[in-house]
Amino acid sequence: MANATDFSAGFEEQVRQSLQMLEAHLQEAGSARTHLLSLQVILTDIANRDAFDLQWQAWIGPHPEHWPQRACFQSGLAPGLLIELVVVAAPVSARQKLGS
Repeated sequence: MANATDFSAGFEEQVRQSLQMLEAHLQEAGSARTHLLSLQVILTDIANRDAFDLQWQAWIGPHPEHWPQRACFQSGLAPGLLIELVVVAAPVSARQKLGS
């Protein structure tokens, strides 16, 4: 799970912070963005989906084989929090074994 650290920041900055936190969590877990299996994007306002997609596509990269299954929906979050990411990822070694 990843979310912004500055709840007073605007949406685009919260997305940037959330993706940065996600990257750190993936590395700590021995995984990588190329090993994401699924992603849930929770937004407090679904109208922000297009703005999220722009940063997401830049972060995840242009190769569809690295894109996880994704669900994007609107829900309430902690006060000030505009986005939360919930992911499932495989360890780098596990995905390599699957592809062998």
